[in-house]
Amino acid sequence: MSADLAARAAAVRAHVDARRDEMLALLQRLVEIESYSEDRAGVNAVGAVVAERLEALGLAVRRLPEMDYGDHLLAEADGPGAPRVLLVGHLDTVFPTGTGWGFRVDGPRAYGPGVVDMKGGLVAALYALAALRATGPLPVAVRVLFNSDEEPGSPRSRHLLPDLARGVDYALDLELAEADGRIVVERKGVGIFTLTVRGRAAHAGQEPEQGVDANRELAYQVLAAADLADWAAGTTVNAGRIEGGTVPYAVSDWAQARLDVRVRDAAEQARLERALAALARANRVAGTTIEVAGGFHRPPMVELPGARRLRAAVEAAAAACGQRVRFGPSGAASDANNLVAAGVPTLDGMGGVGGRAHSHEEYLEIASLYDRAVLLATSLVALGAEPLDSSS
Repeated sequence: MSADLAARAAAVRAHVDARRDEMLALLQRLVEIESYSEDRAGVNAVGAVVAERLEALGLAVRRLPEMDYGDHLLAEADGPGAPRVLLVGHLDTVFPTGTGWGFRVDGPRAYGPGVVDMKGGLVAALYALAALRATGPLPVAVRVLFNSDEEPGSPRSRHLLPDLARGVDYALDLELAEADGRIVVERKGVGIFTLTVRGRAAHAGQEPEQGVDANRELAYQVLAAADLADWAAGTTVNAGRIEGGTVPYAVSDWAQARLDVRVRDAAEQARLERALAALARANRVAGTTIEVAGGFHRPPMVELPGARRLRAAVEAAAAACGQRVRFGPSGAASDANNLVAAGVPTLDGMGGVGGRAHSHEEYLEIASLYDRAVLLATSLVALGAEPLDSSS
């Protein structure tokens, strides 16, 4: 560990520690703004608070307008050349407007909708940048993207990522860490597929023989899809929603299932794509037709060349901060999947530590809010301390 890195880490820590109360207050303010992905006004309200903070830090902020979702935020600050680091986060949450249950602190934990997924990450990033501004020059060139539509799979922003990632050497995603604090280096790819079966309606008592039972065919198809899972390979298939028919006394002429499919690598992704497409040609109930739609919206996140340099920088930063870090995989997905697909070495889970995300028990370990702000800032210092070597 260099003396310069240790000294900057100590200065960053002092800056953050002196602002713990205001960090927690900002977290409460953001959590109490309901920002369901489909609530454009709520997401934009969070974005307005965050944009004001970024502008106060001297970053050039642009709003990237959306119609169906809130606007994305893009901010940039020049540093001393390479490397250029992209910080990624999201402004939206999964909780429909009106179902929020407020913010509260209970001992070492803070609770509330989106407190760890990922408003804690937003606060940590803002104060990491503030600490760097206050303690010396910005060590790297920084680009910040806070999108508005991550929770439903980034349907709009994922198409912007290739352009926004152009010229970027590394990316750090501010999603929550795993519950044990692990920084994420691998994520499963995620696909959403819809199986739609069409049959023919008939009276279930008077002339059932005239019917073609779509529900029965769908049951076969869901079981066939489930059989495609491979636990050893990490491949899962979940029929999260099944519906069909109208009333008990009518043979169903329509049925549908929505599948969540997760894979660790590109080979499994290709296998599942082929196998699910083949279901459309494998009906068991004569007279039914099957349509398979959908696909993978997040490819698997894997470690790219350059990721070891990124890991080494975070490890050096952690040592300078007196923290311990671990790295590992996650079964969940994030924008990091798409960053890796765009060719950017990425670490994820750089945000707060907590658990029970997407539930009314969602919590953040409050100490991690401060620790991750310090770690993020010091990691940027470590990245800027050595010549860029993207082959390592």
